[in-house]
Amino acid sequence: MPHGIAGRILLFLMDFWHRPFASWVLAAIGEVSSLSFIDTGCGSGLYIRKLIKAGCRRADGIDPSGECVRKALKGTRMFSSKCTVSAAYASSIPFDSGSYDAALAADTVIYWEDIEKSFREVCRVLRSDGSFYIASELSDKGDAPEWILKSGYIHVRTPSELADMLEKAGFRSVEVLRVNGPWMIIKAIKG
Repeated sequence: MPHGIAGRILLFLMDFWHRPFASWVLAAIGEVSSLSFIDTGCGSGLYIRKLIKAGCRRADGIDPSGECVRKALKGTRMFSSKCTVSAAYASSIPFDSGSYDAALAADTVIYWEDIEKSFREVCRVLRSDGSFYIASELSDKGDAPEWILKSGYIHVRTPSELADMLEKAGFRSVEVLRVNGPWMIIKAIKG
């Protein structure tokens, strides 16, 4: 939960570090024009900006960190007619059922405590046959540094563990789209 001066510095660094990963993720997702997206854990708003620049019709974001929301609002100001950013957890998304064509969770599910409830919430806000993309730079416990595994607040889950949870939450056609070393992206369709 970035906050204060240290949080602002962390967000700046994360935005810089995640740019190559974000480009890889959007290339894996493919065509986004005419779609509406929700970014569940939008951080600085990096993916919102990239989605809108790629032609996305609408890209809203949520994040539980007030610092992230402030940074994302500032960074997406020029796109305000195509996006909103709200303070919220993925386990309690403040939007109507069936509001979005697609959802994105990029490097965020590792922080979700109640992941199954969060997956059900994402499923709820997607339209029928909507797509949920989970992207992570950590797709295997073997690739994670020891400090991450011992942190207690970062939960590294394998693609098969995530697929099982997604199916329990109401998704179908769960598939790993691309893996690049420890980088992965999973696509699940609301069933």
